[in-house]
Amino acid sequence: MMIRMFRSQRELEVRKGSAMKAVYFGVLGVISVARASFNCVTDIDGVEYDLRALDGIHLVSERQETPPSTTNSTWYINPCGRLDESKIPKEEQCPAGTQICGVKRVHLEKVDMITEVIPVCGDLNGNQGGAKVSKLKDDKEGLQVEMLGGQWGGNKDLGAKIDFICDKNEKSKDNIKFVGWDGKQLSLEWKTDVACKRDNKDKDGDKGKDGDKKKEPEKDKKPEDDKDDDKKSDSGSSWGFFTWLFVLIVLAAAGYVIASAWINYNRYGLTGMDMLPQSDTVRDLPFLIRDFTRKIINTFAGGNRGGYSAV
Repeated sequence: MMIRMFRSQRELEVRKGSAMKAVYFGVLGVISVARASFNCVTDIDGVEYDLRALDGIHLVSERQETPPSTTNSTWYINPCGRLDESKIPKEEQCPAGTQICGVKRVHLEKVDMITEVIPVCGDLNGNQGGAKVSKLKDDKEGLQVEMLGGQWGGNKDLGAKIDFICDKNEKSKDNIKFVGWDGKQLSLEWKTDVACKRDNKDKDGDKGKDGDKKKEPEKDKKPEDDKDDDKKSDSGSSWGFFTWLFVLIVLAAAGYVIASAWINYNRYGLTGMDMLPQSDTVRDLPFLIRDFTRKIINTFAGGNRGGYSAV
């Protein structure tokens, strides 16, 4: 009885260990597929190359006459990572993790049929393909990248060799030339300005474009000067407001006087001072001002005498 219990416990531990290993390797497989073999940033002998501007799907095609049919080969390429399957027709998709996918289509009269879908390189089936990066030879500036990991049918050593050639005048990102396909390796030439080596000036220029450079402070200017400028601007705006207010009041008063005079002249036939609005008030205005002034003077004069007025 004890022996059976020991065996059953032992078998349970073995099963748990196997399950944990399966989960572990499964997670590793997912991570390796999500990670690209070549991410377009590399450093060779202290020289930095940055090809991230080429990230995305690029196409290069080849047409061959294969009587009685015609064969079109299309290569989907993303040098910086895995291909986005959502941007490729479903019938032309390679397995997840592919970086270069070749599709061969045969056209015969009215028949158009896909005959081959080839995952040339990438991280396939949980295996990281890897890449070999080196400088171009023959006095050419640029990089040669050999991307590995392709598997198709019985072939498990497929790959691609891409020569990224520096061309400072080439601003297009799709100047790709098909060189050849021997059934195992795809050869391409890619002319672009991003394949040129970067120096410190280029890096500083990128920082300036991204807005990393700070503005230099103005020289020979003190905080007190800023305060004075603010006061001047505030006072100028205030005087401007009151000036316009005064002008509007004067114009409104003048308009009222002119309109009233015109009405009194045309409707009542009045002339002279009688034309003005409130003519009686206008006539008495000097006397009212005189009486008001005398009252103020007498008030202050009486205040100096202790509040008594003269008899």
